[in-house]
Amino acid sequence: MKRDGAQLAARCVGGLIILLGASALPVLRHAGADDAVALATFEKLFGEEARKVRASGDAQSLADFAARLLESAQLVPAEKAFQACLYHKAWEFGSAVPAGFQTAIKAMELLARDHPEQRIIAEDRMLLVLERRARLPDPDSPFYLADYIDTAVRFAENRLAAEMLDEAAAVYRKILPALMGVPDRHAEVLARLREVDARRATKKRLDELTALLRDRPADPRLTAELAWLVTIELDRPHVAAAYVAQSQDPVLTSMVKLAAANPADLSPDDAMALGEWLRTQAARASQPGRINALRRARACFQRFLEAYGREDARRLTAKLAVEQLDKSLSQLIPAPPTRPARRQIDLLRMVDIGKDALAGRWQMDKAGLVSDGTGYARVRIPYYPPEEYDFVIEFTRVEGVDAVTQILARGRTGFSWNMGAHSNRMCGFELIGGRELRRSSLTVVAPAMIENGRRYRSVVQVRKDGIAAYVNQRLIARYRTDYSDIAVNPAWAVGEGLLGVGTFRSVTVFHVIQLIEIGGEGKPLPGREPAP
Repeated sequence: MKRDGAQLAARCVGGLIILLGASALPVLRHAGADDAVALATFEKLFGEEARKVRASGDAQSLADFAARLLESAQLVPAEKAFQACLYHKAWEFGSAVPAGFQTAIKAMELLARDHPEQRIIAEDRMLLVLERRARLPDPDSPFYLADYIDTAVRFAENRLAAEMLDEAAAVYRKILPALMGVPDRHAEVLARLREVDARRATKKRLDELTALLRDRPADPRLTAELAWLVTIELDRPHVAAAYVAQSQDPVLTSMVKLAAANPADLSPDDAMALGEWLRTQAARASQPGRINALRRARACFQRFLEAYGREDARRLTAKLAVEQLDKSLSQLIPAPPTRPARRQIDLLRMVDIGKDALAGRWQMDKAGLVSDGTGYARVRIPYYPPEEYDFVIEFTRVEGVDAVTQILARGRTGFSWNMGAHSNRMCGFELIGGRELRRSSLTVVAPAMIENGRRYRSVVQVRKDGIAAYVNQRLIARYRTDYSDIAVNPAWAVGEGLLGVGTFRSVTVFHVIQLIEIGGEGKPLPGREPAP
């Protein structure tokens, strides 16, 4: 290992190398050679302590050790195998106790980012921890359950988009038991699983046909089935055109060639013929294939109506076909439940730096509202929020290793949500029970909370019975309160009942500052209404 790498390793273990002596350094030089050497390096540097911590069974010791391993992993990026080993060990110790769950989740997020070849393993381990957290006998379990489900669905959809059908199905099956008490989500996930299973069956048959075709390349039955499968089930008629010429089925050949064309280029006769053929093929397709065929059929009949000039029985036939297809598709693809429209307020437009910058030097540029590197730099937002709302920001911390803060209010009571505070190690609400962030037992502690240069979305939900904070769609903290035990840190004060954003010794760009009304209506300071 290079000299600067050894220095980083020495820092990350907090003096452990000094305790071990110079014999630790030769091991570090070869930590990235392979997995076996990485494990040997871990044993040399952390093995004894790991055994003591594990044997103690002390929850806080396990959580603290996991956090130190995670911090260590981020200081040896040049030693890939060793870094991955530390991420896995941080997960192992952190996932053992609730106090370490956040560290375990973070470890797997970083493993997926820094070692993309291990992304599936990292996501599966992350879901294990989220599931354990959702099962805790905790008043916040419903919120943890929602976080688990939302994260699992997102992972499954990403795998589906990458054609990792088996892996996507595995995630959907895993979360089904947790959804038994959530009927709407259970039905949604079950329908998605059935769709994935149908696609898996199609893929399996496609692989079988492709293998058979290698031995019998001129078999018209095989080429016809393959062309149909690719056209209807996979919705890729341009690919099917390569097979259909050998099928000896003139109707299939002509229809596949028409389906591969741009619908806008079809003549009225061709559009009508293709639409009718696709409707008949839909009857023998799987549900995903049926949806593909009916959507294409609708586009064909719509093309006919646009290109055909006469008012006669053919036009009526096409019009009725479109109506029937709309009805069939609505049954196959149920509309999502309607929700009342919620007003969204663009708070960034309301900020006037000359009037609202209360501390620090701020500027507005094309990227957004930019803070400087001073302590407790803050801007008030001239807006009184409603009784219940979501306060949304999107930001990128450019320099520094400290807090990015949202300043909130419910009625006359103010408080703040702080991310990456105290050397990038803490997230939490303050003041709760009069305690600052670093003295509160409710603060979430994990190394490297925010990565400079990366864009984040933070949503703080303010409700009658409490507050919750989500960062990049993940629930980070929640606190039940009637607001009698919280207050704003005077250093973050922006005015009674008002909102704000701030930073502490960290240059940050706020790209989006927005409020979504949930209950009631907010109002701007008098004379500060946004321009229409």
